[in-house]
Amino acid sequence: MKLQLARRVILSALSALMLAVTAPAIAAQRGNGPTTYTPLQQRMSYTDFTRAGLDRLSPAQLKALNDWLRTHAGRVATPSNAAASTPHEGAGHADSNVIHSHIVGTFRGWSADTVFTLANGQRWQVVGGSDMMFHSMKDPAVTLHKGFFGSWMLDVDGVDQSVRVSRAR
Repeated sequence: MKLQLARRVILSALSALMLAVTAPAIAAQRGNGPTTYTPLQQRMSYTDFTRAGLDRLSPAQLKALNDWLRTHAGRVATPSNAAASTPHEGAGHADSNVIHSHIVGTFRGWSADTVFTLANGQRWQVVGGSDMMFHSMKDPAVTLHKGFFGSWMLDVDGVDQSVRVSRAR
């Protein structure tokens, strides 16, 4: 039930974000809208802005996102430029879109601020108040997927739930 609600919230936030991003470009192409770019934080309601996780971006990250949207508004990916952004398997590098490794030691689930140490030497910390308890597993395989706006989701093999994480320092 929680998973379905979370999916609905995410889909709603993504829909709002896509509308906020594409509507001005479409209107400008048709000649019935402004040709100047309005930042996301001015186009989205506070609720949609926070639901999409944009409030967690630093001012520099938000500026970079708005700059990218300003320069790419209305563009459609073509096979030549889409290939450059296709996710690929990473050998444990955070600049990859997918990282495969395993947790070193015993995994029992997570709570807020849990830090996982991976076999590749990286350390990842749970972001937010998510809690999940699980039976003990020794050195489970994990996959990290780069999400929206630089976020990362950690999937543990054998666990039905993902958790948002960030690199621990």
